Amino acid sequence: MRKSLWRDWHRWQLTLALQPLSPPANRINDRPTSDTDGIRHELVARIRQQIADGTYETEEKWRLAEEALLHRIEETV
Repeated sequence: MRKSLWRDWHRWQLTLALQPLSPPANRINDRPTSDTDGIRHELVARIRQQIADGTYETEEKWRLAEEALLHRIEETV
């Protein structure tokens, strides 16, 4: 791909996608469950629900994250 110059801006063209847009998901569970796109939708939905419920972050998770961070810092020093 060649580098475009500022004077070439008038040659650029936009192409609109003619595919219909899917309606937005209103709820977490409305998302597709296929993992062909590389996203584990069930896991994402479960974590989003836990965040909404206030149960995702726990003292244990924070303690483990803090220990991992301190361990990484000690390795670099």
